[in-house]
Amino acid sequence: MRGQLNLNKDFGTKHNLSGIAGIEQRKRTESGIKSSYFGYDGQSLINKPINMQALSQYGSPAFKETGLLAATFFIEDYFRETSLDRRFMSYYAQGTYIYDNKYIATGSFRIDQSNLFGADPAYKNKPLWSVGASWRMHEENFLKTVRWLDNLQLRIATGFNGNVPSTVSGPFLLLSTIINTIPIVPVASSEVLSAENQSIRWETTRNFNVGLDYALFNNRISGTVDFYNKRAEDVFGAVSADPTTGFNGYNANTASISNNGVELMVNSINVKTQRFNWQTQLTAAFNHNKVLKVMPTDAKTSVDMVSGLLAQEGYPINGLFSYRYGGLNELGQPFVYNRNKEKKVMNTNGDQIVDVDFNDLVFSGTTTPKYTLGLNNQFSLGNFDLSFLFMYYGGHVMRVQPPDPDDVAFSYPLQGATNFWKKPGDENHTDIPGYPVSGSPGDYDYTGRYAYTFADKFVRKADYIRLRDLVLTYHLKSAFLKRSGLTRTQLRLQAQNVFHYTFSGNDIDPEAIDPISGERRLPVEPFYSFSLYTNF
Repeated sequence: MRGQLNLNKDFGTKHNLSGIAGIEQRKRTESGIKSSYFGYDGQSLINKPINMQALSQYGSPAFKETGLLAATFFIEDYFRETSLDRRFMSYYAQGTYIYDNKYIATGSFRIDQSNLFGADPAYKNKPLWSVGASWRMHEENFLKTVRWLDNLQLRIATGFNGNVPSTVSGPFLLLSTIINTIPIVPVASSEVLSAENQSIRWETTRNFNVGLDYALFNNRISGTVDFYNKRAEDVFGAVSADPTTGFNGYNANTASISNNGVELMVNSINVKTQRFNWQTQLTAAFNHNKVLKVMPTDAKTSVDMVSGLLAQEGYPINGLFSYRYGGLNELGQPFVYNRNKEKKVMNTNGDQIVDVDFNDLVFSGTTTPKYTLGLNNQFSLGNFDLSFLFMYYGGHVMRVQPPDPDDVAFSYPLQGATNFWKKPGDENHTDIPGYPVSGSPGDYDYTGRYAYTFADKFVRKADYIRLRDLVLTYHLKSAFLKRSGLTRTQLRLQAQNVFHYTFSGNDIDPEAIDPISGERRLPVEPFYSFSLYTNF
C-alpha cells in the first residue's frame, strides 16, 4: 500500500521544482508445502505405504559391498513446509530544483523500518539521505561558442545509504525443524539457523562522488569520469561467540571498510558512412579498499589465517597471507621463517605447539582485481554486424597448487611431484617434503606440511585478459518477411570465452582455480550458440 504526492512546478522562465513524497507499507509472505507419494500405481491409482523409519535409520547394510553405512533416507527431502514473513514500513521524499536549465540541485530522504532489525529504535529508524548538484557547463555563454563541445556537465553528490540484514539474521531465534530418525521412535527436533541478535542494524555506506560527463565533435566522442569515496560501517559478517551461550558464532555487524576509486567510460564513433560503421567503447574501473575495523574471529593458529580470507585491519578485503617458506632442513622437515629470521618447524597439534603469529606472515596481495578494463568494438557493414568484447582484470594474486607427492598415488600429479625428499642431502636440490618415518628424528606433525602448501613461493600474479563475447549478426530484410508480418529478423552466431591469456603463465586460468588453496577446477569452456530472432 502506497500513498504519494507528486510536484512539478515552473516559476517564471528560469525556475523549476519537482519532487515526490510518500509513505509505503509492504508485507511479503511466502509459504511452501512439499509432499510425496511412494509406490504409486498408475493403473489402480493408489500408492503403497513405505517404512520411512527403516529407510532413515543409520545402520549396517545387508551387503558389505555397499559400505559401512546404508544409504540414508531424509524425510525432509520429501515432506516439508516453509514459511516467510517480511514486513516493511517506508517514508520517503525526493526533490529536484533546476535554475536556468544550467544548475541542478537534488536531494532525497528515506526511513525504512522492518521486522529484520532489533528492538532498539536507534537501529530501526535509520535515516538514509543523499544530496547532489550538477552544472551544465556547456549551456554557459562562454562555452556556447565552442562548436566542438556538445555536452559538459559537472556532478557532485554525497549521501548515506544502507543494506538490510539477510534473512538468517535478526532479532529472533531462527529455527529449522527436522525429524530425528536416529532413535527407534522418531522425534521432532530443531536446528538453529541464527542466534538472536537484538542489536542487528543497518549496514551503512557514506559516499562522496564527483563526476564529469562530456560529448565532443558532434558526439563522435563521449564519456564519463567518476571519482568516488565510500566508507561502509557495520558490515555484516560472522563473529565468534562464547560457546557457553550455546552458539559458536552468529551473524552481526562486524567491520568497517573504505573504498576509493575511479571509473571511466569513453565512447567513440570511429567511422560512420552509409554502409560501414565502427564504434568503440572503453571502460575502466580502479579500486583501492582497506579494512578499517573488524571484530576478532576464533582463528587460533596461523593456518587459519593463510587458508582463508579473514579480514585483517589495515589490509584490503580478501587479502591473501602466506608463510615465509625456507625449504627443508637436514632431516627433511619443512620449516618457515618468522620475522626475526628464526626457523620454525610448525606443529599446531598436541601440547608442544610451535607456530608463528600474524606478524610473521607475508601479505601476498588481494584475490580481488584492483582494476578492470573493457574494450568493446562494434562493426556494421551492410546487413552484417560484428562485435567483440575483451576484458582485462589485474592487480590481484592467486595461490597455485604445489607439486604434491601424495598425488602420485591418489590423483593426477603435477610436474615435479616425484622429486620429493627421500634421504639426507636431498634438501639441497628439492624443497618438497617427503614421507617421514614415524618416531624417527625426522618425524614431524602433518600440520608442519602447511608451511609448504601455503608458501609464499606459490603465489602468482593473476592478471589476465579474456575474450568475453564475440557476436556476428545478419539482418534478414526481404519483402516476403514483411508480408508475413515478421520484422527485425536476425540470424546471430555468438561465441563466449573462446580465448584467454594469463600474463604470469598461461598454464592456469584464474577463473578456474581456488585463489586461496590453489586447487584447480574445471576450466571455463567456450560457449557457442546460433539463434534466430524476430518480431511479429
